[in-house]
Amino acid sequence: KVNINVSPVIARQFGYTEYQLDSQSLVVALTGDTLLRKVRSLLEFPVDALMGGVSFTVMSAPTEKHPWSVEAGVLTNIGDPDGQMKDFDWDRIPGYYDLLWSYTESEAEMRSIILSVEITREMYRRNSLGISLVAGFRYQRIKQTMDNYAGWQMPLNETTFQYGDPITLLGINIPALAYEVKYSSPQIGLMARLGSQHRSSVSSKVAFAPVFASDEDDHILRNKISTASGNGPGIAAGFKAHLVTVGNGHTTPFVDIVGDLHSLTVSTSQTQRWYGDDSATPTFDDTGTVSTGIPHEIRSTQFSLGLRFGVGFY
Repeated sequence: KVNINVSPVIARQFGYTEYQLDSQSLVVALTGDTLLRKVRSLLEFPVDALMGGVSFTVMSAPTEKHPWSVEAGVLTNIGDPDGQMKDFDWDRIPGYYDLLWSYTESEAEMRSIILSVEITREMYRRNSLGISLVAGFRYQRIKQTMDNYAGWQMPLNETTFQYGDPITLLGINIPALAYEVKYSSPQIGLMARLGSQHRSSVSSKVAFAPVFASDEDDHILRNKISTASGNGPGIAAGFKAHLVTVGNGHTTPFVDIVGDLHSLTVSTSQTQRWYGDDSATPTFDDTGTVSTGIPHEIRSTQFSLGLRFGVGFY
């Protein structure tokens, strides 16, 4: 016999996903000197949101010598995230300036989905403690659109390389940016459990989780699309308190308290394509321009805490 568990899931997600660009170029000053200009851009996207979904688990019979389980789940956000998208821009030419020249905040609308599958097999048990091998896969897609932006920006004189006084930026009901990122992460690790998977128990796990990521940033205000893809290291960890109540012999109600942590970093390069004229460079038309090889880093750390109410079927 096998045990089949089905349960709805409600969870609160916390954390962030962000990307950073670091580019540099040579510029010529009025003195004729060639200068190294370094530009950095950082975008922080909020992911704090209420999540809902369903979990489905198949477990081996209680008499199995090496218990195993296969768990699959899907989660999506319920409502938009808390907080705002923040956009920072720094500019630096040694001897001239080193400053934050632009900052904006925008309201974010989000559509997010998480698909996961996890396989466990107990390899060792001593009394009530069992150690299991864990393997799995997690896919996440986050799509956000930003509008109603507000902030400030310092105009740059590209002849004298001097910034002027800050100018207030305000856009009401004006689309500013659309961002989509996808994370695919295989996982391999260990899980420790006190108690049996068929009865009340407490377990924790940690896994190495390399990530393959791709993102697309449609910077609507600047008529520019930026794309990148790459891979990097990641880590996954979690805990679960599995509380089983008395059933009728064929069904067993249960409650799970679940926590999950996922953290990743991907260093890659970005390609930018202008499909229209960029308002940030009024001296020339950027339409059709392509810029490649821009150093690009994607980072994300997310933690969720949730409840699962379900029934186990034998």
